[in-house]
Amino acid sequence: MDERIKKILLEKPDLISDFPSWMLPSEEIEKMRKTQDIVILEVAGRDSFAALFKYMENNTVKGILPTIAYTATEYGPWECLYDNLDYMKDHLSTLSVNIFTPVVMGAPSLWKKLCGSITTKSIQKFGFYTPCIGCHLYLHAIRIPLALLIGAKAVIAGERESHNGMLKINQLRVSLESYLSLYKKFDLSLEMPIRYVKQSSDIEKILGVPWDRGKRQLECVLSGNYVDENGNVTYDEDAIKKYLNDFAIPLIENYIRKNISN
Repeated sequence: MDERIKKILLEKPDLISDFPSWMLPSEEIEKMRKTQDIVILEVAGRDSFAALFKYMENNTVKGILPTIAYTATEYGPWECLYDNLDYMKDHLSTLSVNIFTPVVMGAPSLWKKLCGSITTKSIQKFGFYTPCIGCHLYLHAIRIPLALLIGAKAVIAGERESHNGMLKINQLRVSLESYLSLYKKFDLSLEMPIRYVKQSSDIEKILGVPWDRGKRQLECVLSGNYVDENGNVTYDEDAIKKYLNDFAIPLIENYIRKNISN
């Protein structure tokens, strides 16, 4: 991994549009703009790559820009994401697809406003608190300026409504629909090709290799914060809608529009 990338991952600056020229040269931007059917890939664990491969079954892809996003809560070996990208390149080696150099991005100050500093306010106003819905919203949203910059056909995300019957509060139907609604505000397409794939065995079939859930990806210090002592996920859909519509979506839309205008 490039030492300059390591420095960014260590310091985690706000970085979602004004990228250093060594990471995203102007000539590369122009090349991406001229590449038909270019997509942005959200790089994480196995589901992100399964989503890309599933998307490519029914859609033409001529260019892929991998993006690696940081929040403020992950830990683990960042190198594993680059190893996953090598696997992706091998998987697509027989196809005429231009795979661009990964872009690293994030905005911890935005994450703090959206997810980190609202605990008491969220409980008082919406009756619950979890950072996870806002975090996934954040992860999708910070790709919007880049998608507009390069003229991306779509942003590919590995969201799934069910994981062998297990629910995740940030991947409930109401949560996913809010992410999609944000993209529509910017006339962009957020694709979730494996949204309705329930079984992990089907994910491995798409990948073509064994890949256990949770392996070869980063961990989050807040993982599982929304489950009770029996491991159950309980939620109030109306409360989630209110949180999203009255707070999270307006906040992040305003942030992105200011970022674009600047």
